[in-house]
Amino acid sequence: MQGLRQHPFRVTGRLFWVSGELIRAALDFLVRCAFRPESSRALWQQRAARRHLRIFRFEAEVSGAIPAHGLLVSNHLSYLDILVLAAITPAMFVAKREVRSWPVLGWFTQLAGTLFIDRERRMHVGPVNAEIQTALEHGALVVLFPEGTSSDGRTVLPFRSSLLEPATLPAHPLHVSCIEYVITDGDAQPGNSLNGVGGGILYHSPTDRFKVMVSYGYGIDAIRSHGRGANSFGLLVQLDLGRIHSETFRPTHPLQWRGWQQLFGN
Repeated sequence: MQGLRQHPFRVTGRLFWVSGELIRAALDFLVRCAFRPESSRALWQQRAARRHLRIFRFEAEVSGAIPAHGLLVSNHLSYLDILVLAAITPAMFVAKREVRSWPVLGWFTQLAGTLFIDRERRMHVGPVNAEIQTALEHGALVVLFPEGTSSDGRTVLPFRSSLLEPATLPAHPLHVSCIEYVITDGDAQPGNSLNGVGGGILYHSPTDRFKVMVSYGYGIDAIRSHGRGANSFGLLVQLDLGRIHSETFRPTHPLQWRGWQQLFGN
């Protein structure tokens, strides 16, 4: 609310822009997805995510091979992570049950084919794992945020490993990704980390430009754990993700990135 009081026109303008993009996304779904296979929803989500990120002058750069199918395990910094990963490649997401009841956004996540998990009910994990397994068998890319909550990006939080059960099977590839946000230009100091960015992005200066860096890797160490339970498997994936995080996002200078491929931006 403080940001709204300080920058009422800026916030209101962006909210109208977001609303317009949501309406456009709903019409796009009606035309391209309503009477087509569910696989078309991931492409619809990708188009909508890219348009929304451009509202806030986001650019995305990627290091590593972008996965097309299998299970993708990522760190979690903000609700924007979903838009970022969806904009890079068509995917299906697993989210907490509460997201389904969010006004407007909950309805759009259902349209996108999101799988919802009730973390308070251990009995609900089995059916969700079965849905993940079915999606993987149909060639989908399923994205998990096993930390269970967002962090400040300084480290990888302990995993909730129960949803990694389908990944213990060697039939499906396992990928890991690390996300980092930085300010690249504008009134804010360039090079500053923007991890944890959320609603505050609505009142950033129009001159501010943001870059999200996504590093992909293949969970080789985790795949070698075939035959282990989900908990020990999850620990190995967490270590693998932490290794990529420390190696990729701690360069000598915050804007000296190597091996990056720019995907989209203004």
